Amino acid sequence: MSTSAYTPELVAELATLPAPVSFDDAVAFAEEHGLKPRSVIAKLKSMGIEYAPKPVRVTKRGEPVVAKAEFVAAIEKAIGAALPSLVKASKPDLETIAAALAAKA
Repeated sequence: MSTSAYTPELVAELATLPAPVSFDDAVAFAEEHGLKPRSVIAKLKSMGIEYAPKPVRVTKRGEPVVAKAEFVAAIEKAIGAALPSLVKASKPDLETIAAALAAKA
């Protein structure tokens, strides 16, 4: 039989958090009660309490941040070959190559 880290008192306290509960609020609650933030987020979701995840990171231009590995994967898929050292290329070059290949597809 497993025991839960969430006592009825903790569950009641979680229920009093203003919805939607932000990531920062979940982290603060976790730190205050010696829990892991992921555990608190999972508990909120299982209780049906609305949770607002961290916003997606964006560049200075307001575009979503894309990892170099994602560009490499798109390029490899487009040409049908594995290029493991391509990840060492600059991000702008990878972005240009990926866009050019996508335009030709």
